Amino acid sequence: MLAVVSSPVFSPPRISLKTSPGNIALGLTQQHLSAALVDGLPSPGSSASPFWRSQRGASSLGIFKKELCASPSPTLDSAPTYLSRSSASSVSCSSPVAASNLCGSSPLLKRKRPTRLDIPMSGLLAYEPPVDSDGRREVEAESARYSVYCKRGRKRIEMEDRHSAALDLCGDPQMAFFGIFDGHGGSKASHFCSENLGDHILEETIIGKEEKLGINIEEAVRNGYLRTDAEFLKENVKGGTCCVTAVVRNGDLIVSNAGDCRAVMSFSGAAKALTSDHRPSREDEKDRIESLAFFGIFDGHGGSKASHFCSENLGDHIFEETIIGKEEKLGINIEEAVRNGYLRTDAEFLNENVKGGTCCVTAVVRNGDLIVSNAGDCRAVMSFSGAAKALTSDHRPSRDDEKDRIESLGGYVDCCRGVWRLQGSLAVSRGIGDSHLKQWVIAEPETSIIKIEPECEFLILASDGLWEKVSNQEAIDIARPLCMDPQRPSPLSACKKLVNLSVSRGSMDDISVLIVQLGHYLKQV
Repeated sequence: MLAVVSSPVFSPPRISLKTSPGNIALGLTQQHLSAALVDGLPSPGSSASPFWRSQRGASSLGIFKKELCASPSPTLDSAPTYLSRSSASSVSCSSPVAASNLCGSSPLLKRKRPTRLDIPMSGLLAYEPPVDSDGRREVEAESARYSVYCKRGRKRIEMEDRHSAALDLCGDPQMAFFGIFDGHGGSKASHFCSENLGDHILEETIIGKEEKLGINIEEAVRNGYLRTDAEFLKENVKGGTCCVTAVVRNGDLIVSNAGDCRAVMSFSGAAKALTSDHRPSREDEKDRIESLAFFGIFDGHGGSKASHFCSENLGDHIFEETIIGKEEKLGINIEEAVRNGYLRTDAEFLNENVKGGTCCVTAVVRNGDLIVSNAGDCRAVMSFSGAAKALTSDHRPSRDDEKDRIESLGGYVDCCRGVWRLQGSLAVSRGIGDSHLKQWVIAEPETSIIKIEPECEFLILASDGLWEKVSNQEAIDIARPLCMDPQRPSPLSACKKLVNLSVSRGSMDDISVLIVQLGHYLKQV
């Protein structure tokens, strides 16, 4: 154990006391008294030491206790008297009571000392880093045809890398699979891929799916990667992994990668890179990333549960339906894929068994297309060479088609407190949530697709808190000078200006405004 007294690193009031300050003072007294009796004089100490003053005072106090001097006790304001060994021996005490009073009233005994801190001795790390699931920090394997060695990084708290190797597939000694998986955010994804990616790739290639379906080997491997990704996403765990795999089949070497794991082959002693790292700085990757985006505004009612849930999940669900190409595999169009994302989010929120609902307006940018959808009265308006172009239509019970749909399902629409409402309650006819009105309030969005052209300047997504007080064209006219400033565009200033304008006109509702600069997503020909 290491004892530290009056350390500037620690704050005593925040640490439980194991000893009283008085006991600590007495302990120091006996210690320094022993040193004084050996040396004949009080220990001088160092002026830089935090114990300097206590060393001098403790030595003289020890002599007072031994001889029980009857001299008057010094006051708290007076400095302690330091006695030599000879002068202390000539002092006598008249009574034990006096001696007791003297010792009890000494300012040195009354002086509060910092609490003694007992700190366990340890190394640089105050914890034992966990090891991976099999209890090893290092993994190695060797055979006549391959070798592998993995070691956990010094600053890593767990091994996130995994590997996979399978030989003699289908009884063929010339067929094999190898893979390295570099996990991040934990080892869940890398472990999942090490257990499943090889099987999925081999199912697509070894059993000849590519021949049956008329696809090539590259497409078969791609399907294996996408299938593994989709299955891992269903696990609802965090983390991801980079992968590099090699399939040996019929004398061919099929190497694939996703991320920055790399495959390098020795070709007569010369290094031949078979993969290229996928980094955001790579031009084609940068273009792909910037050509894909999701934006959304969610206007909750009856609490913020539904709007928060949609802000966390709707984008992911739409991406799962569109980005990974489900619409192509299942033969559905992009509108259907977005619709599936909305309906899935609605179903999952209803399973939460919480009250409330939300209106939504979303925009997906993909490959130069702008896909805008809404459910409720959040609105999307685009500036097309300065002209306001509404890309959505509000879903209100007063809309003829919405009113007919509601009444055909046994509901009714009436004017309550100056607003047309569904069942005398809700002022919108579509949205996510609202379980008590789910028979009439549907989550199915309306979607429109626009090819982004040079005339498409910016897009405004906003809740009805804005549109109740500001018209479409007025919003474009106010935002355009700030968004299209050639020197210093400021869409944030435009958002603030629109919100403040609505507030100044008496809006009492929540107001959210999001502006997307569409020029960044113009597809280069």
